[in-house]
Amino acid sequence: STLKDCYASVANIANHWIDILDTNGESLDTDELVDLISENRNMSRQLEDYGVQKGTSQTTARRLGEFLGSEIIKDKGLNCKFIISQLPHGAPITERAVPTAIWKAEPAVMKHYLRKWLKAPEMEDEDFDIRNVLDWDYYLERLNNTIRKIITIPAALQKVPNPVPRVPHPDWLQTTVRKMNDKYKQRSIKNMFGTASDSKTLLGKKERTPHLLDIEDFQGKNTGPGRPIVHSTRRQRRSKTIPPNKEAMVSDKSNSENEAESFSAPDE
Repeated sequence: STLKDCYASVANIANHWIDILDTNGESLDTDELVDLISENRNMSRQLEDYGVQKGTSQTTARRLGEFLGSEIIKDKGLNCKFIISQLPHGAPITERAVPTAIWKAEPAVMKHYLRKWLKAPEMEDEDFDIRNVLDWDYYLERLNNTIRKIITIPAALQKVPNPVPRVPHPDWLQTTVRKMNDKYKQRSIKNMFGTASDSKTLLGKKERTPHLLDIEDFQGKNTGPGRPIVHSTRRQRRSKTIPPNKEAMVSDKSNSENEAESFSAPDE
């Protein structure tokens, strides 16, 4: 299978969980939905040790103490299992943490505290259903962020089209992808130099190349594909010896000159 097929396979799983959130978990039982969507945290200290510090775990612990009693929050290691509600609108996430144990309390107790925590005294029977309390947009955004980190961002950096089109790329990623695919992109000067490991590789290759010989060492050795061999030839000098027939002519001439001198000499 190709890289694109691999991303298509994991995209099917991502689309499955997106469908569950888009349909408000209608295909799941309430208990199954709570187990899948709730957060479970343990407090390492007593609630008093946190003081006025705000957090989802601290808010859950305080609300557990309201309807279960203050003694339950005195010990360390309190288990806080909660969901994030959509009410009150505009409130921080830390103030919208609701303990899941409230849905196991008596109906009158559940309605009383949900109205108080959600600041919605007008809530009626169907409004207390956990599906109507959950902040589905919050959980969908968290799922989308997870899908981006695991699937869509790595796919984009590997030049694979978005395998989950329902989760759009962030603006910064689109800018990065455009720069990667820009054929007119200016090259960085860093790309012209290799790292230390590349230098060692080049040195190793250089050591394995055949040694080049000097011109004095060419004679009698196999130079291989090195420098071309230069052949030198010496021009032979012409001999100065006189041919035999020329020597005879020179000797006859000298003899005749001697005879002429002897006949022309005056008598003493």
